[in-house]
Amino acid sequence: MYTSVVALNMVRIGHLYRCRIEPLANHISAYQLVLVAQPGQGGEETILEDGTGRVAVFLGLQDAQSKAKSLRFSEKQIELPE
Repeated sequence: MYTSVVALNMVRIGHLYRCRIEPLANHISAYQLVLVAQPGQGGEETILEDGTGRVAVFLGLQDAQSKAKSLRFSEKQIELPE
């Protein structure tokens, strides 16, 4: 898991190239951010954490999108839930 500061730095250097907003299981209108690394750099996925080692939870799609944009992901890099 990455904190916001680490995720922002990883986006700046091009390690992370997109993110996916996923609904949390068993929660209505609660979302998490899945951060995706460049394929040539492992292509791994990790979750954004809240700074205490827990998954960062956003209580609404707008909040999750806002956070993704604050990490410098563009609209095209943010995958919304279906």
